[in-house]
Amino acid sequence: MLANSNAAANLAVKDLARAKTFYEGTLGLRQVDDMAGELVVYKSGDTVINVYHSDFAGTNKATAVTWNVGDEIA
Repeated sequence: MLANSNAAANLAVKDLARAKTFYEGTLGLRQVDDMAGELVVYKSGDTVINVYHSDFAGTNKATAVTWNVGDEIA
């Protein structure tokens, strides 16, 4: 079911403005969405990277990924 769905990485950062400088200026990624200054979405190939503000960034030992799927039940 997920084999044909695009996945998106979710990255927490403490300083979203600083992260934007890095992802746009250093990595050259193109911003495709901004959700109230709390989440910035970047295009990377055929997928996206969600960069979001969190006071707990850097303390979580987990990895998050999101798959884009329709609302149909297969």
